[in-house]
Amino acid sequence: MKLGRTTPAQVFEINTPVWGGRKVGLATYKIGIHNEVRILYTHSGSTERVYPQPLYISGKKARTYPTQPVKSNPHVILHIIPINDLEVLERVNDSQN
Repeated sequence: MKLGRTTPAQVFEINTPVWGGRKVGLATYKIGIHNEVRILYTHSGSTERVYPQPLYISGKKARTYPTQPVKSNPHVILHIIPINDLEVLERVNDSQN
């Protein structure tokens, strides 16, 4: 997905994905029109990220995924999205998108 450099996007920084199915949880109240997902997880003993590139999902698409509450805080609801359903995000000059 190409998105202009100045196009606003909600940024999610995920320290560790949900490994039982390789998914991420995005809080329902934080999802915007455009959403940039950065997965910061690295294998132990390495500084290289497993998913080095930023990923993208539209708010419309993200809201179609099932939800579940956070175990430690059931008032926060997450949309559970498979990582394979996220697109690689490329930021381009606004005249190119």
